[in-house]
Amino acid sequence: MKVNNMGVLQWQNFYADKDTMEIKFKDGIETPDGGFLFVGDAPNFVGGSKPPTPGNMDVLIDIVKTDNLGNVLWSKVMNLDSPVDPMYGFGDFSVAMLDDTNAFISYSVYDLTGVGRDAFVVTSMNVNNGINNWSKLYFLAAGGGISLRKAMASANGDIIVTASDYNGTGTGVIFMLDGNGNYNQSKRFTYSNHANFPYNTINTPVSYTHLRAHETGRN
Repeated sequence: MKVNNMGVLQWQNFYADKDTMEIKFKDGIETPDGGFLFVGDAPNFVGGSKPPTPGNMDVLIDIVKTDNLGNVLWSKVMNLDSPVDPMYGFGDFSVAMLDDTNAFISYSVYDLTGVGRDAFVVTSMNVNNGINNWSKLYFLAAGGGISLRKAMASANGDIIVTASDYNGTGTGVIFMLDGNGNYNQSKRFTYSNHANFPYNTINTPVSYTHLRAHETGRN
Protein backbone atom coordinates (compact mmCIF):
# COMPACT_ATOMS: atom_id res chain seq x y z
CA MET A 1 0.00 0.00 0.00
CA LYS A 2 1.02 3.64 -0.42
CA VAL A 3 0.06 6.48 1.88
CA ASN A 4 0.72 10.21 1.65
CA ASN A 5 2.58 12.26 4.24
CA MET A 6 -0.61 12.50 6.30
CA GLY A 7 -1.03 8.73 6.40
CA VAL A 8 -4.00 8.76 3.98
CA LEU A 9 -4.20 5.64 1.83
CA GLN A 10 -3.43 6.36 -1.85
CA TRP A 11 -3.66 2.81 -3.19
CA GLN A 12 -3.15 -0.80 -2.16
CA ASN A 13 -2.58 -3.93 -4.22
CA PHE A 14 -2.22 -7.64 -3.50
CA TYR A 15 0.71 -9.54 -5.05
CA ALA A 16 1.18 -13.31 -5.08
CA ASP A 17 3.15 -15.91 -6.99
CA LYS A 18 0.53 -17.40 -9.32
CA ASP A 19 1.84 -20.95 -8.74
CA THR A 20 2.15 -20.88 -4.95
CA MET A 21 0.01 -17.90 -3.90
CA GLU A 22 2.82 -17.18 -1.48
CA ILE A 23 5.63 -14.61 -1.43
CA LYS A 24 7.58 -13.58 1.64
CA PHE A 25 8.30 -9.88 1.08
CA LYS A 26 11.93 -9.04 1.99
CA ASP A 27 12.73 -5.56 0.64
CA GLY A 28 11.66 -2.88 -1.81
CA ILE A 29 12.66 0.54 -3.14
CA GLU A 30 11.19 3.41 -5.11
CA THR A 31 12.73 3.56 -8.58
CA PRO A 32 13.70 6.74 -10.49
CA ASP A 33 10.56 6.50 -12.68
CA GLY A 34 8.36 6.81 -9.58
CA GLY A 35 7.53 3.10 -9.51
CA PHE A 36 8.68 0.40 -7.13
CA LEU A 37 10.88 -2.71 -7.14
CA PHE A 38 9.91 -5.47 -4.70
CA VAL A 39 11.78 -8.68 -3.88
CA GLY A 40 10.93 -11.74 -1.83
CA ASP A 41 11.13 -15.52 -1.89
CA ALA A 42 8.58 -18.30 -2.36
CA PRO A 43 8.53 -22.12 -2.31
CA ASN A 44 8.72 -23.75 -5.72
CA PHE A 45 5.69 -26.04 -5.79
CA VAL A 46 5.60 -26.24 -9.60
CA GLY A 47 8.46 -27.73 -11.63
CA GLY A 48 10.83 -27.96 -8.68
CA SER A 49 13.33 -30.74 -8.16
CA LYS A 50 11.95 -31.39 -4.66
CA PRO A 51 8.43 -32.48 -3.71
CA PRO A 52 6.38 -29.77 -1.96
CA THR A 53 6.85 -30.94 1.61
CA PRO A 54 8.18 -28.77 4.46
CA GLY A 55 11.97 -28.74 4.54
CA ASN A 56 12.23 -30.49 1.18
CA MET A 57 11.49 -28.02 -1.59
CA ASP A 58 13.27 -25.49 -3.75
CA VAL A 59 12.96 -21.81 -2.84
CA LEU A 60 12.75 -19.17 -5.57
CA ILE A 61 13.45 -15.44 -5.62
CA ASP A 62 10.45 -13.41 -6.84
CA ILE A 63 11.01 -9.89 -8.23
CA VAL A 64 8.21 -7.46 -9.14
CA LYS A 65 8.47 -4.04 -10.82
CA THR A 66 5.46 -1.72 -10.64
CA ASP A 67 4.53 1.74 -11.82
CA ASN A 68 3.75 4.60 -9.42
CA LEU A 69 0.22 3.24 -8.86
CA GLY A 70 1.41 -0.27 -7.99
CA ASN A 71 0.44 -1.83 -11.34
CA VAL A 72 2.81 -4.65 -12.33
CA LEU A 73 5.07 -3.74 -15.28
CA TRP A 74 7.09 -6.95 -15.19
CA SER A 75 7.87 -9.78 -12.81
CA LYS A 76 10.32 -12.67 -12.81
CA VAL A 77 11.58 -15.53 -10.69
CA MET A 78 15.17 -16.70 -10.25
CA ASN A 79 16.02 -20.33 -9.52
CA LEU A 80 19.61 -20.57 -8.27
CA ASP A 81 21.93 -23.36 -9.43
CA SER A 82 24.77 -25.14 -7.65
CA PRO A 83 26.82 -24.24 -5.65
CA VAL A 84 23.90 -22.43 -3.99
CA ASP A 85 21.51 -24.73 -2.12
CA PRO A 86 17.97 -23.80 -3.30
CA MET A 87 16.39 -25.83 -0.48
CA TYR A 88 18.13 -23.73 2.17
CA GLY A 89 16.23 -20.59 1.23
CA PHE A 90 17.44 -17.04 1.53
CA GLY A 91 18.13 -14.83 4.52
CA ASP A 92 18.30 -11.07 4.51
CA PHE A 93 17.61 -9.20 1.27
CA SER A 94 18.73 -5.69 0.35
CA VAL A 95 17.82 -3.67 -2.77
CA ALA A 96 19.31 -0.41 -4.06
CA MET A 97 19.69 1.58 -7.28
CA LEU A 98 23.12 1.78 -8.94
CA ASP A 99 22.06 4.49 -11.39
CA ASP A 100 18.89 5.67 -13.15
CA THR A 101 18.54 2.36 -15.03
CA ASN A 102 20.18 -0.40 -13.01
CA ALA A 103 19.47 -1.78 -9.56
CA PHE A 104 21.09 -4.54 -7.52
CA ILE A 105 19.67 -7.13 -5.18
CA SER A 106 21.83 -8.75 -2.50
CA TYR A 107 20.80 -11.77 -0.44
CA SER A 108 22.21 -14.41 1.90
CA VAL A 109 22.63 -17.97 0.56
CA TYR A 110 24.14 -21.30 1.57
CA ASP A 111 27.11 -22.33 -0.59
CA LEU A 112 27.52 -26.11 -0.95
CA THR A 113 31.21 -25.90 -1.91
CA GLY A 114 33.38 -28.13 0.28
CA VAL A 115 31.92 -28.53 3.76
CA GLY A 116 29.35 -25.79 3.05
CA ARG A 117 29.29 -22.19 4.21
CA ASP A 118 27.07 -19.14 4.47
CA ALA A 119 27.74 -16.63 1.69
CA PHE A 120 25.91 -13.89 -0.17
CA VAL A 121 25.01 -13.06 -3.76
CA VAL A 122 24.69 -9.71 -5.54
CA THR A 123 22.60 -9.58 -8.74
CA SER A 124 22.45 -6.47 -10.94
CA MET A 125 19.53 -5.95 -13.31
CA ASN A 126 17.91 -3.38 -15.57
CA VAL A 127 14.79 -2.09 -13.81
CA ASN A 128 13.09 -1.23 -17.11
CA ASN A 129 12.94 -4.83 -18.36
CA GLY A 130 14.24 -7.09 -15.56
CA ILE A 131 17.17 -8.42 -17.59
CA ASN A 132 20.13 -9.45 -15.43
CA ASN A 133 23.43 -7.66 -16.00
CA TRP A 134 25.48 -9.97 -13.78
CA SER A 135 25.21 -12.14 -10.70
CA LYS A 136 28.09 -13.08 -8.37
CA LEU A 137 28.60 -15.17 -5.26
CA TYR A 138 30.87 -13.86 -2.47
CA PHE A 139 32.47 -15.75 0.41
CA LEU A 140 35.37 -15.53 2.82
CA ALA A 141 38.42 -17.23 1.35
CA ALA A 142 39.83 -17.83 4.82
CA GLY A 143 36.77 -19.83 5.87
CA GLY A 144 33.87 -19.03 8.14
CA GLY A 145 30.32 -18.27 7.14
CA ILE A 146 29.16 -14.78 6.31
CA SER A 147 25.62 -13.40 6.29
CA LEU A 148 24.40 -10.26 4.56
CA ARG A 149 22.98 -7.45 6.67
CA LYS A 150 22.60 -4.40 4.38
CA ALA A 151 23.84 -3.25 0.97
CA MET A 152 23.81 0.23 -0.53
CA ALA A 153 25.28 2.21 -3.41
CA SER A 154 27.84 4.96 -2.84
CA ALA A 155 27.71 8.35 -4.58
CA ASN A 156 30.26 7.19 -7.18
CA GLY A 157 28.32 4.01 -8.06
CA ASP A 158 30.21 1.49 -5.94
CA ILE A 159 28.44 -1.18 -3.89
CA ILE A 160 28.91 -1.29 -0.12
CA VAL A 161 27.86 -4.47 1.71
CA THR A 162 27.75 -4.93 5.47
CA ALA A 163 27.71 -8.49 6.79
CA SER A 164 28.20 -10.63 9.90
CA ASP A 165 31.10 -13.10 9.96
CA TYR A 166 30.14 -16.35 11.71
CA ASN A 167 33.66 -17.40 12.62
CA GLY A 168 33.02 -17.56 16.35
CA THR A 169 34.74 -14.29 17.20
CA GLY A 170 31.82 -11.88 16.89
CA THR A 171 32.91 -9.81 13.91
CA GLY A 172 31.36 -7.75 11.17
CA VAL A 173 32.66 -7.12 7.65
CA ILE A 174 32.23 -4.23 5.22
CA PHE A 175 32.81 -5.13 1.55
CA MET A 176 33.60 -2.56 -1.13
CA LEU A 177 32.65 -3.65 -4.68
CA ASP A 178 32.69 -1.64 -7.88
CA GLY A 179 29.54 -1.11 -9.96
CA ASN A 180 30.18 -4.38 -11.83
CA GLY A 181 30.45 -6.41 -8.64
CA ASN A 182 34.24 -6.72 -8.72
CA TYR A 183 35.85 -6.93 -5.29
CA ASN A 184 37.89 -3.88 -4.29
CA GLN A 185 38.54 -4.23 -0.57
CA SER A 186 37.01 -5.19 2.74
CA LYS A 187 37.48 -4.56 6.42
CA ARG A 188 36.68 -6.82 9.35
CA PHE A 189 35.57 -5.15 12.58
CA THR A 190 36.32 -6.87 15.88
CA TYR A 191 35.34 -6.03 19.43
CA SER A 192 35.54 -7.58 22.89
CA ASN A 193 32.28 -6.02 24.07
CA HIS A 194 29.76 -3.48 22.85
CA ALA A 195 31.30 -0.70 24.94
CA ASN A 196 34.69 -1.10 23.29
CA PHE A 197 34.71 1.67 20.69
CA PRO A 198 36.26 2.41 18.27
CA TYR A 199 36.36 -0.99 16.61
CA ASN A 200 39.65 -2.48 15.53
CA THR A 201 39.90 -3.19 11.80
CA ILE A 202 41.84 -5.82 9.88
CA ASN A 203 42.01 -6.71 6.19
CA THR A 204 39.74 -9.54 5.10
CA PRO A 205 40.62 -11.80 2.13
CA VAL A 206 37.61 -12.38 -0.10
CA SER A 207 37.03 -14.59 -3.12
CA TYR A 208 34.10 -14.59 -5.51
CA THR A 209 32.90 -16.57 -8.48
CA HIS A 210 30.11 -16.12 -11.01
CA LEU A 211 26.77 -17.58 -9.99
CA ARG A 212 24.55 -19.18 -12.61
CA ALA A 213 20.89 -18.21 -12.37
CA HIS A 214 17.90 -19.39 -14.39
CA GLU A 215 15.36 -16.70 -15.24
CA THR A 216 11.70 -17.27 -16.00
CA GLY A 217 9.16 -14.57 -16.84
CA ARG A 218 6.05 -14.28 -14.71
CA ASN A 219 2.83 -12.34 -15.39
